[in-house]
Amino acid sequence: MGYCTECGSERPNDAKFCPNCGKPAEVSVVGQSQTIRQTPPVVPSPPESPLVENHLVKAILVTLFGCMPIGIVALIYSSQVEPAVAKRDYRKAFEMSEQAKKWANWGIYAGIAVSAISLIALILFLTAFMGDAEKYISLIFPQPHKW
Repeated sequence: MGYCTECGSERPNDAKFCPNCGKPAEVSVVGQSQTIRQTPPVVPSPPESPLVENHLVKAILVTLFGCMPIGIVALIYSSQVEPAVAKRDYRKAFEMSEQAKKWANWGIYAGIAVSAISLIALILFLTAFMGDAEKYISLIFPQPHKW
């Protein structure tokens, strides 16, 4: 069995044409014998697409645990990376990837800042009322008066 030089499919040695693509078989006459290519041709592979990270996991985590409005913007940008890669618009894919990364990072920073401010406010609230705790406890749970 030989191989077609055009499509790489197998064909019988005595075939004049490829049964798959119809290209005439390449046969060279050396003396009285015919030589037929016995190895499949090297078919060039399509160029690899560059790996573009979409930062989707980071955007989801920011939306759930950080700052939701900023996380939603990061989600929108990260969801636009894969369609751009599929269209082979790598410039747009890299641009959307960078935007998703930027917004996800800002969401992390905003989540940390809000958490820190909330913790500081809670500590200040608790320490401010610790000295007057008895007064506020008595407002919540009044003691029976002794006459």
